[in-house]
Formats: sequence, C-alpha cells, structure tokens
Amino acid sequence: MTTLSATSGPPPLSRAVAATAVRVALAASAAVTLAAVRIERPPTLCLLRAVTGIPCPLCGTTTAAVHLGNGDVVAALLANPVALLLGLGLVLYPLIARGCHVPHRARGWLFTSVAAFAWVWQIVRFDRLAL
Repeated sequence: MTTLSATSGPPPLSRAVAATAVRVALAASAAVTLAAVRIERPPTLCLLRAVTGIPCPLCGTTTAAVHLGNGDVVAALLANPVALLLGLGLVLYPLIARGCHVPHRARGWLFTSVAAFAWVWQIVRFDRLAL
C-alpha cells in the first residue's frame, strides 16, 4: 500500500517568483493610480490625529504611496519609512518566506519595536515632541 505524504516545505522557487511578480504589479499599479487620481484629500485620514492632534504609527502611509507612485522614493521614505518597508515586505513575502523564519517568541518584540519606531518617527515628523 502506498501512502502519499504532504510536504510542508516552502513552495517551489518558480511559484514564489510568480507570486512576487503579481504582487509587484498590483502594488505598482495601486501606487501609480493613487498618484494619478487628483481628488481633494482631507487634511488627515487618521482619526487619532484628527481628534487629538497626535499622529498614529501609520500616518503618512497614503502620502508615501502617492510619492512612490510619482517616483519620489525619498519623499515616500520621509513620509512613512515603516509603511513603505512593510509594503515592500508584503510584496516580497513569497521570496522572503522561503528562507526567513522569525521565532514565535520574537514576533511580539519585533512588532512592538517596529510600531514604536514608526510612532516616534511620526511624532517627530509632525513636530509633536518638544526636543
């Protein structure tokens, strides 16, 4: 009697490359579309910033996407480097997941550190911290 065993390893490289290519195309088209659409944006889309004046860690994400769609990578990084890097990580995830494993215990610390950095970046960016 023959039994079939499921492999739990990463997908084949060609599949990961294809998935990454699709994600790159979707992200690029979304960024270019955001940059091309000329609509009047409100002063802020962030509820926390609108109510308290304090930016959240994700403030600047839309601005970063618009700058990226216009080809201005530096301005996108200045608007929100963490959102840009997380977006890049999401796009490249099929390739990254093949060789990178973050231990379960480290995930909480990693998430907290990245969120804290993003929040401090936005507070300094919006000059909400008297240094």
